[in-house]
Formats: sequence, C-alpha cells, structure tokens
Amino acid sequence: MPLVSWFRGPLKSRVRAAVLGERLAATGLFDGAILKQLVEQHESGLRDHSAPLWSLLMFDAFLNQVTSSSAEQDRRLSA
Repeated sequence: MPLVSWFRGPLKSRVRAAVLGERLAATGLFDGAILKQLVEQHESGLRDHSAPLWSLLMFDAFLNQVTSSSAEQDRRLSA
C-alpha cells in the first residue's frame, strides 16, 4: 500500500486529525510535540514516518471503538 503518498495526499487531514487529536492526547501516553514533529516531517517529505503514523491511526481507531462500545453499553444498562 502506498501509505507514504496517501498520508501526504488524500489522507493528510485524517492523519493530522487523528494523531494530533484529543483522543490520543487524553491517553497521556504520547508527547504531543513528538507527534507533531512526526506529522510535520512526514507531510513535508523530510522523513517517511508512514509506519508509526499507521500504528497511531490504528490505535486511535481502537480507542474510538472502545469508547463507542463503552458508551453504547452504558446506554443499554441505564435504559
């Protein structure tokens, strides 16, 4: 898969929103300055960070799924 070009092109805003968004920041696991550096270096073409960016995107998707499932379960229990 051409992740390098996708993350610099059609998925650029998706990568930026996920990696620099609130969900990953709220975990307390990542240094926001380092995440910003990864995104900016990749976008500029300075470095290929497609592998760690892919991992971060998948972790963000996992967190989204877990929080969505948890909220749905809470709604069912309170009904």
